[in-house]
Amino acid sequence: MPSGKPRPKLGRPKKKITKSEREFADFMVDQNVGCIEAARKVFKWKCEPNSKQALKAVELTRAPRIKAYIESRRVKVTQEAEATGMLADIDILDMDNFRKFFYERLRTIRDDPDVGAQARYQAIMTLKKMADPSSDYNLIMMYVDLIWRGTTVHCPNCHNTFPLWKIENESLEAWHKEEEITPIDKVESLLDRRMEILHRADNRKRPHASQIIALEAPERHIAGLAGARAGKSWLLACLALIHFLIPGVEIWILARIYEDAKSEVEFLRNFIKTLFYPHSRHLVSEHYDSRTGELTISSKWGSLLKVRSAKAKGSITGRELELALVAEPGWVPEDLYEELRARMTSRLGRIILLGTPKGYTGILGRMVNMMGRDEHGRMVRIPKEQRTIAAGMPWSRSMLVYNLKVEDNPEYVKSERDAARYELTESEYASEFEGAMTSEEGAKFPLLEQRHLIKVDLSDYFNCVFVLGIDQGAKNFAACLLAFDGKRVYVVREYFFCDNNTMLYHIKELQRLVPLWIRQVGGNKNNWQLTIFDADPLVFSELQELEDDPKNKPWATPVTFRPKGKGGKNSSAATWRPRTYEYVNNLCSAKTAQLIFDENGEDVYLLHDQLIRAQNVTVDRSKDSDPNKSKGWVISKMMDRADHVCDAFIMAMWTILNGELQLTDESGTPPNNVWEEHTNMFNYNIMVSERNELQGYLPKDERMSENDMFKKNFGRKRASSWTIGGAPGYYKDES
Repeated sequence: MPSGKPRPKLGRPKKKITKSEREFADFMVDQNVGCIEAARKVFKWKCEPNSKQALKAVELTRAPRIKAYIESRRVKVTQEAEATGMLADIDILDMDNFRKFFYERLRTIRDDPDVGAQARYQAIMTLKKMADPSSDYNLIMMYVDLIWRGTTVHCPNCHNTFPLWKIENESLEAWHKEEEITPIDKVESLLDRRMEILHRADNRKRPHASQIIALEAPERHIAGLAGARAGKSWLLACLALIHFLIPGVEIWILARIYEDAKSEVEFLRNFIKTLFYPHSRHLVSEHYDSRTGELTISSKWGSLLKVRSAKAKGSITGRELELALVAEPGWVPEDLYEELRARMTSRLGRIILLGTPKGYTGILGRMVNMMGRDEHGRMVRIPKEQRTIAAGMPWSRSMLVYNLKVEDNPEYVKSERDAARYELTESEYASEFEGAMTSEEGAKFPLLEQRHLIKVDLSDYFNCVFVLGIDQGAKNFAACLLAFDGKRVYVVREYFFCDNNTMLYHIKELQRLVPLWIRQVGGNKNNWQLTIFDADPLVFSELQELEDDPKNKPWATPVTFRPKGKGGKNSSAATWRPRTYEYVNNLCSAKTAQLIFDENGEDVYLLHDQLIRAQNVTVDRSKDSDPNKSKGWVISKMMDRADHVCDAFIMAMWTILNGELQLTDESGTPPNNVWEEHTNMFNYNIMVSERNELQGYLPKDERMSENDMFKKNFGRKRASSWTIGGAPGYYKDES
């Protein structure tokens, strides 16, 4: 049977610190010296370099008992210094802080095992006579009162969400009567409840019309584009306060550097001081890390708010967030979105960005032009009008994108805006005063704008010639079809896949698709004149295999390749890209758009977005370096696309600039009434299909030729060179 004696503890017994070791540690802390100097003074060791005594002094410092004692000793020294500083300046003595310091010091003595039993007993007896300043009943009820006025709760049983004031709180009602506090206004709307909290935090200002849009928005994410003096910092601080009052949340205010979020932090500090005056210091505390520049604001109800720098990307990990507020998002890199989004999953967090756009880049540009995938895995961009809850978007994917109007701010001076219009360029004024996204300094194609993305009429392609650019690869395969009428360049279609199919497979697909694309836009497939491939990897074997296979037709057009080689600084390999970039900007500079991205084309807007956000990289062409090592641009990744489609576009543009396309003579005139022509084409196709199906049942004298069918439907004779087998023609049935 087991004896009543306690079992001995297993493991090696912990060695206690000796008196001499305590003196050694005290000397290090008090004199602020290293272990070698302390060992010489306390132990009288010589501690020659690399001697046994020197190594012993270092090992002694690493001993767990010594390390723990040094740490506790340093804490005591810091606390004693704080107490000395408080007592030294009697004129500014703060009794609340003084009382709180002694309360915390007594708790430290009570819990310190190295302090004598008598001292610990005295600390316990004194603590019984004192009360924790932060546990004051009135402070607790002040917080509960705010929560009951402005918070929404969710019932896990009935799955309904409702204001917290609908739950009876007898203690709160008794406190209202005792302290003569205004009873809670029983309002239902989210905006009214938030407005009551904001009125208590700052009774001098009221949110203006553009700010109210964000305060009452039900969407998960919010992206607000604002000009200067639109009130975005104050609004961001209001949203931070509303969420900070919720128990146990973690909130980040993210900025490029701390200074960019300084206004938001000052507004938030003032809100908290006003709400809990004069005892806010007992409920909310701050800690500033001078090494990292990170500010942490914590509350007694468990909420945590951190101001973090976007430069320290590695630190933005390992946390779960309810809310991420981004100050000056135009300066925050766009690749931080993936880090923020990953922090939101477990707590269903939100991302709110309010700021002045700096071009089309940054996290603000990515949120406004958000990309996603459809049910087939293809990348798509959902227009901002379709991302709202009112448009039917689920809350988990919803986002509100809107503009904060500067003129809604009552403190705004209109005459200053009029003066700035004369002093700034159009793009600077649009960005800083209207919150519009415009090309910024450093853009590769600064003259490319939203006006270049339009829907093109079918008649515009009537006399165009076509060129296909292909950027092939073992995994990523991209292509871009351009049309050229001698003056304007049209981006007709793009093609991109990141899969495991072979290059030969994609080449066959393009051989099939390109004629269809040309027919769909009303062009002539025989005007597809040229294809340009990338110089690496080589596609000779694929093209030869296509030609040798009797089941397939040879490639439909002549083939050329991207200039490549180590020629001099004036060689084609070195200059073709800069010349093509300049050509693109020249086409964009015309008042009437000369470079047009056809919005009717599937995914063409993705290419337009990538080019408009492309950043310039200076390349030193004075040296005879390999021109293939730098393309002179930085293209946003946009998921798997990288710059593959952009490369295909630039290669096709090079062939146009280099005069490799030959314009054809007009074979007809485009129709005046496109709708009527398409109706005639539809009826013509039906007649041809019926004739083919009834071929064996109709007498020969009743069979109508295709030319007669064409004349019957269109009211004009068909051109002799047009046949349904593939000769030139305007309509799908004519080519």
